[in-house]
Amino acid sequence: MGRELTITMHGKDTRVGVRSLIEMLECTLGVLRELDASLADNEQASVQWEVVKVSMNSPLTVTLGPRVPAKRRDTSAEIVKSFVLGSRSLELRATVPSNWTDEALVRMRKLVDLRSDGIASMVFRTQGEDAVEPTLHTAANIEEIQKQTTTHYWEHTSIEGRLEVISAHNGTRISIWDLLTNTKVECLVDDAQLEQAKGAFRRRVVVAGRAKMSRKGRPTQIEVDSIRVLREKDELPQAKDFSGPGRVDITGGVDAADFIRSLRDAR
Repeated sequence: MGRELTITMHGKDTRVGVRSLIEMLECTLGVLRELDASLADNEQASVQWEVVKVSMNSPLTVTLGPRVPAKRRDTSAEIVKSFVLGSRSLELRATVPSNWTDEALVRMRKLVDLRSDGIASMVFRTQGEDAVEPTLHTAANIEEIQKQTTTHYWEHTSIEGRLEVISAHNGTRISIWDLLTNTKVECLVDDAQLEQAKGAFRRRVVVAGRAKMSRKGRPTQIEVDSIRVLREKDELPQAKDFSGPGRVDITGGVDAADFIRSLRDAR
């Protein structure tokens, strides 16, 4: 049975702003996905996290629960336990917790930074473990870890994924869900590329450019050179298109067997 993660938040003025709440949930989900991939047999995140309970009374409390794919080994309890124990470890010492990746540390650092941007405190709880409240001690310890290790390198690459987020906050950027790693990659774009992205929202795209890579070789951020929009499956030629009236002709009228033979003989 999956384990739930409960988050309790106090706002700076007793209320929590919508933007701060969204950023807090995004950072939390980012850490959970990184831990999911670390614990998965195929090293890919696939557990979906859903809001199963919300209390609007002060303080605001949100409980996240896992939805595990039918053919996937259920590691949700391990994921949540690693989240809580790792958060407590980072609050105490500058040591990378078990199963935590560079990107998980980055997400946790962003989470703690929200304490100075609309959130006074946040506490994480799960059944069977003591609650943990990340503070500026966590931020300092993560910064020390990052100083001690080279966390990334740069290379030109491309990724294919679905364009899910368009933002003008702190610079123009879009976010792509990488189909290979099932993680979100932040993409920095110029104004022209931003306009192109608006027309490709929620479509499959290939983004190329100079990428910031984690030590595991995963792109975490891309300075975009180009965006190419891909056709969806229902927009591609179907089997029925190659037979009957109006069929797609790819052989130029030549018999299919002769066409294939000519390609083979041309080698």
